[in-house]
Amino acid sequence: ELSKITPDDMAITKLEFSRKKLIISAVSNLSDGQKEFTVVENFMKKIDENIEFNKNFKNIKFGNLEKEHTNNDELLSFQIEAKLKK
Repeated sequence: ELSKITPDDMAITKLEFSRKKLIISAVSNLSDGQKEFTVVENFMKKIDENIEFNKNFKNIKFGNLEKEHTNNDELLSFQIEAKLKK
C-alpha cells in the first residue's frame, strides 16, 4: 500500500518494525520554494487516508527531518511512525 501512495519524487529508504511501531524512512526532492513540512504533511495525509494501511495502524506521526544539499538539489530525509492497532 505504501508504494501505491508514495509520490514519484519520493523514495522509501527503510521500513523498521519495533515495539509495535512501524517506522517509515523516506527521502524526497524539494522543489524551489517548497516547504519541508508540506512534503511530510502531504505524505502523512496520504497514509492516513489509505483504508488498507489504516486497518492495521493508527496514530501516524512525524519522527524527524533532515535537509541536505547535493549537486544543486535539495533533499529531504524524514521519518514517520505508525502504531500497530491491538
